[in-house]
Amino acid sequence: MTRASNRTELFPVYFVEPYHGNEAALGFDLGSNPARRTALEEARDTGSMAASRRIKLVQEKGDQYGFLVFAPVYRRGGPLDAVEGRRTNLRGFVLGVFRIGDMLEKTLGSRPQEDIPFSVYDTAAPEEERFLYHHSSRPFPISTVSAAGMQPAADTPFHFDKRMNIEGREWLMVFTTDPDYVARNRAWQPWVVLFAGLLLTGSATYLSTNARRMRLLSVINLHLRDEVVERKEAEEALRESEERYRSLFDESPVALLELDGSGPKAYVDALDRAGITDLEAYFDTHPEEVRRCAALLRITDVNRAVMASCGSKSKETLVHELENMFAGDEGFQKTFQHIVVAIGEGKTRYEHESNKTGENGTKVYEYTKWSVPAGYEKTHSRVLISVMDMTERRQAEEALRRSEATLKSVISASPVGIALVTIDRTIIWISDGMSAMTGYTPEETKIRSLRELYPTDEEFARVDAIVYGEIRKGAIGTVDTKWVRNKAQGRLRCLHHGI
Repeated sequence: MTRASNRTELFPVYFVEPYHGNEAALGFDLGSNPARRTALEEARDTGSMAASRRIKLVQEKGDQYGFLVFAPVYRRGGPLDAVEGRRTNLRGFVLGVFRIGDMLEKTLGSRPQEDIPFSVYDTAAPEEERFLYHHSSRPFPISTVSAAGMQPAADTPFHFDKRMNIEGREWLMVFTTDPDYVARNRAWQPWVVLFAGLLLTGSATYLSTNARRMRLLSVINLHLRDEVVERKEAEEALRESEERYRSLFDESPVALLELDGSGPKAYVDALDRAGITDLEAYFDTHPEEVRRCAALLRITDVNRAVMASCGSKSKETLVHELENMFAGDEGFQKTFQHIVVAIGEGKTRYEHESNKTGENGTKVYEYTKWSVPAGYEKTHSRVLISVMDMTERRQAEEALRRSEATLKSVISASPVGIALVTIDRTIIWISDGMSAMTGYTPEETKIRSLRELYPTDEEFARVDAIVYGEIRKGAIGTVDTKWVRNKAQGRLRCLHHGI
C-alpha cells in the first residue's frame, strides 16, 4: 500500500470486520482505483447498491478475483431526490467484499457437479477483464472457451449459458462439456440444466442474503454515525459552554467559589429520613450540627477575585484555610444555617445578607448567594457561592440617611416656607414654616394640588405662566401672589412666591 495522491476527495476504509486477515484493507483509499471508484460514484449518484467489475483485493493472498458491492450512506434528513442532493449529503459507504471463487464454491457445496465445467464472465467489463472464474471437477482446458471470452469454441459438444444481475452488473455463466462427458453420460443434458439451475439459485440466494445484510448494516451505520456526530457536537457544545463558564468565573470581579455540596445535601436528606423536618428549630438547639454539616463542604475552585482579596497565597493553601473557616467561623455558620434550611426545603437558590465585626472593630456587611446549577439539583455536587462586600455601600447609605436627616431638620427649623412640588404642581412635602403660612399640616398637603391655595383660576394660570415658564427655560422664577389659607381659617395671605 502506498501513500494516496493529493485529491479533493478520498474514500479510506476505516472499519473492517473481521479484522484478522483483512489488515491490509484498513486505510486503503477505495477511490484510488478506477474499477472501485466507478462503482462508488454509481452507488452515490443512484442511491442504490452498485457492484464493481473484477478487482484484485488488497488483502488477496491467492490468485482469485474479487468484487465489491457498495451501499451509500447519506446524511439523515437531507434532500436525496436529485443527484446533486445525494452528492452533497453523502456520508460514506457500507461495502461487501466478495472473492468470486469462494462465493461460487460455497454455492456448489455437495451438489452433483462431476465433469460439468463452467466459466463466469462480466459482460459489461472491457474484453480483457471479462473473465471472472472457471470451475472444473477435473483438469479442463480453458481454451474450450473462445478468445472472445463468452462464446464456445466450434468443437464444444454442448453449451448452455445463463445471465444473472449482480447489483447492476450482468454476469454470464457458461456451462460446457467435453466429448468424454458425452460418452460417459448419455442422459447428460438434464444434469447440466439441473446443475446450472442449482448454481444460479444458490448464487442468487448467497448474494441476496449478503445484500440484505449490507442494507441492514447501511441503516445501522447511518444511525451510529448520526449518534457519533450528535455526541461529538454535544461534547463540543459542552466544552465551549464550560470554557465560557470558566472564563466568566475567573474574570468576574465578584468573589466566586465553586463547591461540592453533596456532603451537606446527603446530611440533610439523612435528617429528613430520620423524621427531623423543622431544621430551623433543630439547628437552634443543636448548633454543633451546623459546624458538623459545614465541615462536609469541599471547595473545588476559587476565582481570581477571591485570590486577590486574600493576598499572594497559593490556591491550595487558600482552599485549605477556607475549608477550616467553614467549620470554625461563627459568622459563616450563622449564614450556612439558613442555607442548610433552604436545602431542606428543596431550594436551589438562596440569598442572605449578614454583618460581623471586623478586625478593627468596625462592622463588615456581606451579601452571600448560594446557587445550584441545572443538572446538579439532586446531589448538589456542584454549587456556586458568590460573596459581595457590602460595607462601603451600607456606609454610604447610612451617611446619606444622616445627611438627609440633617437637611430636613434645617429646613423644618427655617422661618421661610419651603415646599417640594412636582412639575405638574402637586405638593409632596412642606416645612413647618410653610405649614404656618398655609394653615395645613404636612400630612394634609401630601399629594394635594397647588391650585387649592390660589383664590382664582386666573391667578393660578398667571403664576404658572411667570414662574413655571422660567423654570422650563432652566431659570429661577419669582412672583408676588396671594394664597388662601386653610378654609377652616378662611383668610387671604399675600406672599412672595419663588421657585
